Amino acid sequence: MTYFVNQEDLKKGKITSKLNVYISVVKDKDFQDYPQYTSSEIVYENLKNMINLDREYFIALLLDAIARLTGLHVVSIGTITASLISPIDAFKAAITTNSTGIIFIHNHPSGDPEASTEDLTTTARLHECSKLLGIKLWDHIIIGQQKYTSLADEGWLETTIK
Repeated sequence: MTYFVNQEDLKKGKITSKLNVYISVVKDKDFQDYPQYTSSEIVYENLKNMINLDREYFIALLLDAIARLTGLHVVSIGTITASLISPIDAFKAAITTNSTGIIFIHNHPSGDPEASTEDLTTTARLHECSKLLGIKLWDHIIIGQQKYTSLADEGWLETTIK
């Protein structure tokens, strides 16, 4: 949510009915025509072109209760070998759009989709946050050259998309 407040009235302590507060929630209705993300293969097929990016992109796919895409949020754009991920940034869009599920996906520009120690640590941290927030973390998928790694499929999460 983004709040725009009349700063002059705030400074003067005049919080009156003239004060304008606007709430903006980003939710794209065009996503309703997208498929349900019921497997890691479907996610990979839709986002495999991320391998062409020249640096790491960490993206959150925002899902409704039936695993249908409701939004896509670029959480972080990193370097060639790393991306800095904050739980606040990772879940901000999911919270503001009332998403009930999330899939994290990022690319490895090297082409090797094997999860690094940092990938596993970050996933464990985000998984704990998702439980506290009540937003189901369905998967964390790493895109490589013509292949991918699904941390849910490999057992790093207690759930799988299916």
